[in-house]
Formats: sequence, C-alpha cells, structure tokens
Amino acid sequence: MRRLGITTAPAASLVLLLAACSSGSAPRARSLLLVTIDTLRADHLSCYGYERETSPRLDAFVARGTRFELGFSASPRTLPSHASLLTGLYPSFHSVGHENSRFALEGSFVTLAEHCRAAGMRTAAIVSNPVLHRRSGLAQGFETYDDRFPDAEPGRPAREKIAERTASAALQRLAELAGGRFFLWVHFQDPHGPYAPPAPFDEAFAGESVTEDLVLAAGDTHAGHGELPEYQVLGEERRLAEYVRRYDAEIRYLDEHLGRVLDALERLGIAGETLVAITADHGEAFGEDGYYCAHGHGLGLDQTRVPLVFAGPRVRPGTVLEGPVSNVAVFATALEALGLADADRQQSASLARALEEGSEPGAAFGYAESVTQRAAFGGSPPGWPGWYARADARPLSDTGFWEQHNPYTQADYLPLGEAQLAPLGPGAGTDAPDELRGALARFRERAERYRERSGAAERGEIELSEEERAQMRALGYAD
Repeated sequence: MRRLGITTAPAASLVLLLAACSSGSAPRARSLLLVTIDTLRADHLSCYGYERETSPRLDAFVARGTRFELGFSASPRTLPSHASLLTGLYPSFHSVGHENSRFALEGSFVTLAEHCRAAGMRTAAIVSNPVLHRRSGLAQGFETYDDRFPDAEPGRPAREKIAERTASAALQRLAELAGGRFFLWVHFQDPHGPYAPPAPFDEAFAGESVTEDLVLAAGDTHAGHGELPEYQVLGEERRLAEYVRRYDAEIRYLDEHLGRVLDALERLGIAGETLVAITADHGEAFGEDGYYCAHGHGLGLDQTRVPLVFAGPRVRPGTVLEGPVSNVAVFATALEALGLADADRQQSASLARALEEGSEPGAAFGYAESVTQRAAFGGSPPGWPGWYARADARPLSDTGFWEQHNPYTQADYLPLGEAQLAPLGPGAGTDAPDELRGALARFRERAERYRERSGAAERGEIELSEEERAQMRALGYAD
C-alpha cells in the first residue's frame, strides 16, 4: 500500500474529514455515484504517472480516496463491460455476451440499480454512447434513464452526448436527488474517438510528442490493424503522435467536466455520505498488437487496464493499493458499502474492507473476455506483485473461427497468441505462478460450458433502426 503525495489545499479539510470517518464506527454510505468513462486507458492519466497533466481535476479527487494501481475491465467493448459492472458477472455469464449492440441484458439478470431501488433508493442514469441506449437492457432498475444523444461531431452522422452536456445533465439530476438516498450512474463518452475535443481543449499539449513520429495509412475499415480506423481519420492528419496528443486532449476536456460533477457533491453537502466509484469500460490501442486508435480486438493491457478509484464514507483517503483487481467488483463493493443484501450472482469479492482499512485486497483472480481472447490476472503485494495471462479463445487449428470477422466493424479475427504472459510489477521474476495458468484454463472451461447451457447462440438479437445503424457505423461499431 502506498500513500499519494498529492493533497491540494482546497481538498485538505475533506481529506481530514474522510480520514476521521474511515473507521468501522463511521456511518455507511447513504448514496452511490458511479462514473464510467468510455475508452480511457489508466496509463494516460497523470494520477497514474502519465507525463502529461491530462487529469488535474481527477488527480485532486483521487487524494480524497483510494486508487487501485492495477484495475482491469471485464471486456474491451462498451456494452459487455457495462453489463458486467452493473451485474457483477463476467461477459460469458450474462446475456449481453462479448459484442456491442447484438444482445440485450435480459430481465432475469438483477442489476445494481434494481437492488438499490428495492431498498427504497431513487435511481437515475445518464449515458452518452448510443450503444448504451435503453433497448440494451441496462435501463432496468432506473427510474429515469437519459439516453438522449443530441450532439454530432463535425463531418460525422454519429449522435452522442459530449462531456459538457453530460456533466450539466448530471448536475441537474444530483440537485434533484440530493434530498434522499440515491444511485446515480453517469457515463461520459469522451475520450472515445474520433479525438476532436472542442476549443480550447483541442490545442492542449500542442507541440508536445510522447511517441515516435510514425505516419500511418488511412484505413477503409474500422479495424485499425496497421493503419488508422476509417472512423478515426481527421482530415489529412496521419501522424500517430498527433492522434495520441488529441486523445490526451480529449481526456483533459473530459476531466474538466468530470470535475464539475465532483465539485457538486461538496456544494450540495452530500460528499461525506456518498460513495463515489470512478472507472472506465476499456482502453485504446496505440500500436500494441499492431492496432492503432482501436479497441475491442483483444485483451492486451492497453485494452483492459483502466482507472479504478473510490472515495466517500469508510474509504481511506490518500491511498494507493497495488494488487490487481477487476472493476466487476464495483457491484459487490457498492452493495456492501450501502448496507444492502449481497446479490446471488456476484463473481467478485467486495473491496469494501480493503477500502476501509487501506489494505491490499488479496490474491483473488480476476478475468477479462473478448470474442477472440480470455485473460486472467492476480497477485498480491508483498508477495509476487502479479501477473497477467491471456490466450486466444480458439486454437489456430480452428480455421472456421479464424476465418470470421467482426459483423459490425468488419475487422478480421486475428490470433494474438495462444499463451501470453506479462508481469504486473517489478520483482515478478521470470515465471508466472502455475495457479494463474490453471485459473485461466478453468475460467475458459466454465465460460464455454455456461454459454452452451444458456443457449446464448439462440438468443434474439437487438433490432436497430437504420438511423441507429448509421450511428453505430459512425462510431466505429459497424460498417
């Protein structure tokens, strides 16, 4: 466990208050604010050590709570990842599966919102990506579900909500909910591509470069393998360094408006009684596995390592925990923090004790899934610091599978490695524990068996209108 070295003066009084309330005698959280951010790599945030100051507002907020150095998402796709966050189940074990906008979350799966509403809490959601429209099934349990997408980026038919509008909607909803217990989920679309933040953020970090001056071709599909995805291309720009700069500028824009929402908790006098959880659905590739400005193709660390931050009642401030954890744990953690009954189907242990004591969460394994890969991770300081293992979902001999392509992006299914291992910290040695390899193998077997028994292949698909299909294409989800 490490202590953060950033405690800004305006936040100092709140830090002391939260420290005093971190003991077991402190009251539980009355309410929950869950913030999810689309396409956000942890290693592009300044509070995670990135060299550019991309997230000053989030950095200051992190000092009030606990940050997990190694947080992982369950999927490199938006809808499956959010379905896992809201149900506590990995993608193979809920009805959405591994792809966007194909299958909905069925009513038999109980969501965090349904648990909160059953306990008498008010529930509301604000989503900014059309993939999360109410027909995705994620609206169940929410009294209000704002899936309006009024904003279009120049030259593109896609509709979404930009960060400024999302934050304004969240401020209005918080003001309405502040008088009682509530669960508010706020989803920000930025920094999902194309990377085109509004002025003055479009000029953020201008003249700086953190990558080599690689020039890429403009692709004619959304795959991004060895080239820029078609939907990401901005004018005549082809330099990877410039696309990375614009991605970072998008984060800086998002951070400014996220800060407005976090500030409102104090202004409304509910910061001390609201558990705040901040995470992302997946990351973005900038050359890893040969992909650029893309996501969804596999389970490299660029795709699955995401921020995971908690603050509020019974959360120790100024703390960094280094053991790897899945953000699927948000489900069980929120239930315990709010004093609600545990759900029957949670697949990850609550982090509430780790947050209260500032102690490492232990060596439990976590998992991630995509169409083409499965991954497992685990470890706990001060023992081995953790390893990440991923493997292709099918052997190379399964030519029928590898000859397929994503039905939405037209990206080919590419094998990335039948077994790949990566240490998650210094001093890991050269050999991953056999337990991790075994955990991955067992998880893959369980997932396949469950998918077969549940009849996933026979489920009816979500019917999209032509307008919705056009939006999906413009966002890189369909061709």
